[in-house]
Amino acid sequence: MILSIINADRKKLKRAPLWLAFIFMPIIPALLGTLNYSANLEILENGWYSLWTQNTLFTCYFFLPIMLGIYCSYLISIERANHNWNKVLSMPVPVWQIFLSKLIISSFMLIISEIWIGVLSVSYTHLRAHETGRNLVCRLLLEKKKKKIIDVSYTHLTAT
Repeated sequence: MILSIINADRKKLKRAPLWLAFIFMPIIPALLGTLNYSANLEILENGWYSLWTQNTLFTCYFFLPIMLGIYCSYLISIERANHNWNKVLSMPVPVWQIFLSKLIISSFMLIISEIWIGVLSVSYTHLRAHETGRNLVCRLLLEKKKKKIIDVSYTHLTAT
């Protein structure tokens, strides 16, 4: 029974304007976290881990509660429009299952939002091309190449 309620809630959201917030709102913490990471590269030396912690900081402490509030309030406002709430409560379904389905839908939307934030932050950093004037090379590949050059020169110096 709970699956049919979840499916009904999913169908209600199919053409909802909530998807605009779902797409554009995660861009803000991803951008803020990535910009904070870029501004503090001399302090944050762990590469991807540091980037992930900066994005997690902005997402979890600032934007996750706001996104959860927006998603849940919109799901409830759908039922309040046109007095649908009376129809929903008169269905032969326990009330806790109705609220559980809304919680599951909003949790799913949060998970997808977090994945979207991760894609945004990783793609921004991965596509940043620096270090060379002519070639567009990823920073991580350059760091790996520099490490190999240092290791080779060190072994060459110790062998002579």
